[in-house]
Amino acid sequence: MVYKTHPSDMSSRFFLQVGGTHRRNLFAQAVHEIGTRIVSGALRPGDALPKEEELGRELAISRSVLREAIKSLASKGLVESRARVGTRVRELAYWNLLDPDVLAWRYWTMPPTDFFHS
Repeated sequence: MVYKTHPSDMSSRFFLQVGGTHRRNLFAQAVHEIGTRIVSGALRPGDALPKEEELGRELAISRSVLREAIKSLASKGLVESRARVGTRVRELAYWNLLDPDVLAWRYWTMPPTDFFHS
């Protein structure tokens, strides 16, 4: 087993190389999937994330992994969780645009001219 950074990922996340394939841990997969949905516009500011059970089933992860992923996204400024309201996508003004993951997701989901002008 060799640990190395996946070349297509601009963040510093580590990947496990097994038999020539790269695999992220479940936490990193969940953060990447939800973060990409938000940054690409599939989930817009003000939208509520699906319920934990639904999202956990869709991503094939446990509730604890999903909760940790949401905490990570909240630290990046992408989402905000509130009791009785749920987890909602925050406005772009709150995003940590210099976070390596957010920067990478924006780079891969935006046309190059928009990325370099924003």
